[in-house]
Amino acid sequence: MIQRIQSIYLFGCVLAQSIFVFFEIGSYPFLLDLIPSEAISGLSILLVAGTLLCLFLFKFRAYQLIGCRLILFLVVLKLAAAVYHGIVEGIALQNALPIALEFVSVLFVFWALRAIKKDEDLVKSVDRIR
Repeated sequence: MIQRIQSIYLFGCVLAQSIFVFFEIGSYPFLLDLIPSEAISGLSILLVAGTLLCLFLFKFRAYQLIGCRLILFLVVLKLAAAVYHGIVEGIALQNALPIALEFVSVLFVFWALRAIKKDEDLVKSVDRIR
């Protein structure tokens, strides 16, 4: 499972997102007036579960690619909401860590997508040679 670089990237995303779930730093106190904290926690749990699912879909690169794109969309959506409302409310130091971890998650998922695409292209090129 942890044989390819995309698995390491996805595992890094799992670690970054699980910090939100277990340490509750991703509660975004400035979002509570618009979005209930249960929805934010549920989205964090969904992101961890989805990333773990993509991590274990290493034999099915097409499904892994689709799942990673969905995860990337959800993480970017969560990051955009946090940044927008952080700018409106004024970013304090306590809100900088969740935003930084979201950005790290976006980077990890993006790098995993690139690695999965490279793997898929390599397999297709080998299939053409045969």
